[in-house]
Amino acid sequence: MGVDCKTPAVLAAPLFVQWVNPGAGGARESLRLFEYDAGTHGFTESVPGLSSGRAAFTQNPFAATIQGSPAMSLSGVAVVCHSLIAMGGTAAYESEPRLEFWRGARRLASVTKSGILRVPDVLEASPSDGSDRFALVSGGTVQAVISPIGLVANGVIEV
Repeated sequence: MGVDCKTPAVLAAPLFVQWVNPGAGGARESLRLFEYDAGTHGFTESVPGLSSGRAAFTQNPFAATIQGSPAMSLSGVAVVCHSLIAMGGTAAYESEPRLEFWRGARRLASVTKSGILRVPDVLEASPSDGSDRFALVSGGTVQAVISPIGLVANGVIEV
């Protein structure tokens, strides 16, 4: 009985949502706000009550709000946001609160209070579920995913 050195072990990285508020006068706030469960597609608060006044998720259909403002949602099979930026990065340059979607030490996406969604890339295709991605559900079906490659969705609606 030996150790199989040919097959690398793949460790599951935690999926979570970080709250970032640049704040006025340098009072920056950065908190791990939600944990994501890939099995149930659910977002739960990292610390009960911490998200109050900051952000909220609904899960079926998926929607994200930041300080009461709609930031991102699903409409049927399409992702709805104000603006989609897919230029290889996820850093937000706006001086407004945002949510960042993380897999371990890697930021996969960010969405601002005004609905600017930043992802590395967009693939217009039917999304597939997986343990390394955030599955966005509507009608009980995965309609989009935020994954290490970016956003995979059947469509995007910019409003």
